[in-house]
Amino acid sequence: MVMATTLALVLAAADVAEPDVSEAEPQPRLVIDVYPGATMRGLLLGIPLGGLMLHLPVSVTWAIGPQTALYAQLAFTVAVPGYGPDGVTIGASLGPQFSFGPSALRGFFLTPLFTAQVTSARSQLGTARCAGPVDFGATWSAAAMLGLQAGYQWTWGHRHIAVMLGASVGYAYDNHGAFIDAFGVQRGTALCGQPMRRDQGFVFGVNTELFRIGFAL
Repeated sequence: MVMATTLALVLAAADVAEPDVSEAEPQPRLVIDVYPGATMRGLLLGIPLGGLMLHLPVSVTWAIGPQTALYAQLAFTVAVPGYGPDGVTIGASLGPQFSFGPSALRGFFLTPLFTAQVTSARSQLGTARCAGPVDFGATWSAAAMLGLQAGYQWTWGHRHIAVMLGASVGYAYDNHGAFIDAFGVQRGTALCGQPMRRDQGFVFGVNTELFRIGFAL
């Protein structure tokens, strides 16, 4: 009788202490990420130029639904090569992020993106211009692109990491060639001190940031 009573009390205490699994753990709604791989790659890329290239992208991902989020990125680059003028690149990307995992901030995802980028190009002064519909000034070139980014993301606690690859196509004014890089190297620096030619036309770009890490709120 005593043993039965004791067992009943233990089972009752265990039942009280057992957490209510019916209450789902609150899911993060906002992620703020940085891109250490892209920043390091910019620093390494500056070595052959004999100078410094500082590339600082920051992104925000806001979950607006169970499988949908809004992704926005702002990137700022300063290039100080060992020859030629300094350069500055400013880029912004925006688009919806569709998740195929357990939540909007977990699992495989696809992100269609619109990207706009402007780059200082003082090395192009004195060459023929094709400024386009929006003229930012004689030392600037501009590009607008549509692209797709695919990757996989993990969110646990207040930590977030994502790996991704992507590509984009679009149109550029006062660009040097058909390739758009995140650093603006082909527009912000000069070759052997000579002004670069200015091209207007269709361009393409590749997302080589590879991964991002940050905080989930």
